Amino acid sequence: MSDTGQTFLNIADYLQAPAPLPPGYETCWGFLARTEPETLSLMMDPIAGIAPDELRARRIAKAMLVPVMTFPAPACLTAAEGLTMIGAYPAAVLERTFPASP
Repeated sequence: MSDTGQTFLNIADYLQAPAPLPPGYETCWGFLARTEPETLSLMMDPIAGIAPDELRARRIAKAMLVPVMTFPAPACLTAAEGLTMIGAYPAAVLERTFPASP
């Protein structure tokens, strides 16, 4: 498990951008905390567990030609998954990254 001392309830805050984001932009963790908090609560390690989705969101954003806000990743992500940058994405990207369950 990532050594962050964080619970799933405050992961979204922990992994937010250091500066205010434009309206409609969120990190992958923030989006899941807002839309599917139960998913995060069931994960043994939501920090490392969502990291592959961060990479998928980057690919989707690139394919959609939409801008991504990037900033340095917290140490927990660098240590767990080697991510040095984290992104904040518009809702359209995150909705494709995490399609709604029926």
